[in-house]
Amino acid sequence: KVIEFYDNKDHLKFENKINKGNITNRIRYYDDGVTIREDRVFEYTIAENPSGLQQVFTVDSQWKNTGGIFGSPTNKLAANYVRILESDPDSRFGATFDYTFDDQNRVATFTKSGTGGSNFSETTAFTYYED
Repeated sequence: KVIEFYDNKDHLKFENKINKGNITNRIRYYDDGVTIREDRVFEYTIAENPSGLQQVFTVDSQWKNTGGIFGSPTNKLAANYVRILESDPDSRFGATFDYTFDDQNRVATFTKSGTGGSNFSETTAFTYYED
């Protein structure tokens, strides 16, 4: 959970529902800390996430520090998510994740493609090094 404190009280902003080490729902609340603004519903591949890739973010920016502060990485690799807006329950924005793997079966790239006002696609590439 992410809780902000202002006006002399706590305000719940984000809450993750977790099953077997994987975030199944990332719920975002309005400022009242009670009314759901958005629910992201995640599905996962059968593949493990041994490199600990952060794909599901508790806050709205993947560029914020997530290393233990805003949650642990999921156990499995994400397959997709659907974003359901409280203001438009029939909306079904979302994204899919596609992967390539290196010769040691580690994720070499993942591409996140989807919709969210406009279509988008972003690819992240990984380089591994040995200590």
